[in-house]
Amino acid sequence: MIVMKFGGSSIDSARAFKNVAEIIVSKRKKSPIVVLSASGKTTDRLLESIDCSINGTPELGKQLVRKIHSHHQDIAAELSLENEWKQQFDLTAQKYHDELMELLTGAALLHDMSSRAMDRVLSHGEKYSTLLMSCYLNSVGVQSRLMDSRTFIKTDDKHTRARPLFAKSNALISQIFLPEKLNGMVPIVQGFVGSTLSNDISTLGRGGSDYTASILGAALKVDDIEIWSDVDGILTADPTIVAEAKIVQQMTFREAAELAYFGAKVLHPDTILPAIENGIPIHIYNTKNPDSSGSLIQDELLETEHHPVVKSIAYKENISVLNIHSTRMFQAHDFLRKVFEVLDRHQMIADLVTTSEVSVSIAFHKSINHKPVLEDLQKFSVATVENSKVIVCLVGEQMQNFKGLPAKIFQSLDDVHINMISQGASEVNLSFVISESDIEPVVRTLHTAFFEG
Repeated sequence: MIVMKFGGSSIDSARAFKNVAEIIVSKRKKSPIVVLSASGKTTDRLLESIDCSINGTPELGKQLVRKIHSHHQDIAAELSLENEWKQQFDLTAQKYHDELMELLTGAALLHDMSSRAMDRVLSHGEKYSTLLMSCYLNSVGVQSRLMDSRTFIKTDDKHTRARPLFAKSNALISQIFLPEKLNGMVPIVQGFVGSTLSNDISTLGRGGSDYTASILGAALKVDDIEIWSDVDGILTADPTIVAEAKIVQQMTFREAAELAYFGAKVLHPDTILPAIENGIPIHIYNTKNPDSSGSLIQDELLETEHHPVVKSIAYKENISVLNIHSTRMFQAHDFLRKVFEVLDRHQMIADLVTTSEVSVSIAFHKSINHKPVLEDLQKFSVATVENSKVIVCLVGEQMQNFKGLPAKIFQSLDDVHINMISQGASEVNLSFVISESDIEPVVRTLHTAFFEG
């Protein structure tokens, strides 16, 4: 058994739906469970419709919902569904449209929308896409069953960013996805969507469809989890910066987690945790190039193959740096204790931390409200904030054994101002902070140094 997850860019047109269906059929012998994201930009449009409804332009919000509905109707028409499945699609899709209109009308009247209601709106993207895929597969003779994720992905009640309740979810998944219950049908599952213990709709936040795939795979102990998107796999660098970026054919879970955390867009860090904990391999494939070998993520690298020192270069944008210097009123241990007490009190999430006896530098996402943190720190230190920064991260299992790696990196960047350097916090990661304006030349220079020649 395998789990196959298809992202929004993989199902953004009728041709794309047909392509995905062909890929699913090619995997029938492996008993696939198919997880879908919302088609194309549907989730973005739903978020925009909520914003319009709350902020005084409700008709524009409803117009966006009509566009979403028309988008799926147009795809269904081009797919030429058989009459029975066309009727089922039309009736159910109209129900989704009416539910969305009702929710947006309420938001417009209140000039507000609760996170609970927001989840109800956002879940419709995956409802539309899975309905259409199930109807299409059945229409072309591939027996499939539309599965309601709310019945087996159970979460806490933190709406729009709910966390799975694994024990409850695993038990339900094991009951529902028994082979004898599926009876040879291909399950089509809504990614991103779950429900609370009181059966309110919840959503899993960014990367939620990957998370759904990973939860299902872990619960069922599948042979493989396949993530299908619009790239050939994990690359050695961002292809929008480095056109010559290469596919990383193999990667460990540790490497993938570091890359995901530091900005690689193929995977979100939380989504692979259930797979990591259960040792289930993850393949990254391209729906537009299904013959590509893709990237394999697993516990250990195959010893029979050569593995480069650096596997990939990632970067994380929208970073600010908080610099804290002791006024020497405290001993070193007391100074560091007070700094981290302040961070803990304000629950500040740090992406990168470097320390010395009398100073601490902290890189954090610019969206974090740092003003109260700064005020508290300035009571016993000199604290300032620098904006418009980027964290650059080099990842590779072999880095820990490579002598002179930092020298090779920073000699190639001798004309770049570097704010922070961190090596050792993770054995597979070396990170540093630079200005946003330097990101493209830095990534290109590093890629040339490690992957070209």
